[in-house]
Amino acid sequence: MKKIAIPIDYTGITQEVIAYLAAFCRDFPVSEIVLIKSFHQPSIIEKTFAIPGIVGTAIEQPFLDWETEETTLKTIAGEMIRAFPVHMQISTRMLEGTLIEVVETTLETERPDLLIIINDAKSADSDRLIAGSIIPIAQMSTVPVLLLPFTVVYKPVNRVLIPTTFQNLRRLENFKKLCQSHIWLNAKIFILNLDLNDHNVHHDPENSALLASYLDGYHFQIVYSKGKDVAAEILHFAAEIEAQVIFALPGQHSSWHTLLYGSTTQRFALESNYPVLLLK
Repeated sequence: MKKIAIPIDYTGITQEVIAYLAAFCRDFPVSEIVLIKSFHQPSIIEKTFAIPGIVGTAIEQPFLDWETEETTLKTIAGEMIRAFPVHMQISTRMLEGTLIEVVETTLETERPDLLIIINDAKSADSDRLIAGSIIPIAQMSTVPVLLLPFTVVYKPVNRVLIPTTFQNLRRLENFKKLCQSHIWLNAKIFILNLDLNDHNVHHDPENSALLASYLDGYHFQIVYSKGKDVAAEILHFAAEIEAQVIFALPGQHSSWHTLLYGSTTQRFALESNYPVLLLK
């Protein structure tokens, strides 16, 4: 996780977010952060209709000036440089195009290890470009995506939530590849089984052995979902254990596949008060 790319629209870069990112970079091996900003003058049609990845909502967009936008971007980078560890490199990229186009270009040219999206959907100024494009960006990203609430407060990782089903356990390999440092090995991993019909993993030797093999060396505990509202169950349990991060495993048969591409997605992703890491 040496390089991180962060698309921004300014409102999401709160002092809380800067403090979180600074602490995050002290705990994890990050050497470079690339702040990316799209420069796109909306057309009349785009101003009238909400188009994901272009305009967050159907509101009148102000006229954009390249020099002003670039100055603001560099000012934010300067604030982050003063708050971050001295070894950190923070660079800026302002590219012409829609947000989706700019993120896609950045993934190809910068090759980051992680994409962080700052979720400011709950802010007073919620009709923002990033908030309206979270799901399209997460869908097209080729690297893991960390959804970061704009009010987030950093806490050292000691409780992690991984919602899944036991039919999707093999996807824990994605978690293990990313999370090999002592921070993850010392954390308590809660495996939340979302399958209401499968509460007997301890009596299934194959599932039990598979889970133990993928999480060998980790401290984990199996817990069970009690309701049919998947998004509500995840958020409720995250609050109950005061999780520092929720992991989303990929997989065609994963509940996260349904969340990412189904109608539940917007509600879950935009309402979460906890960082959510979407693995690829």
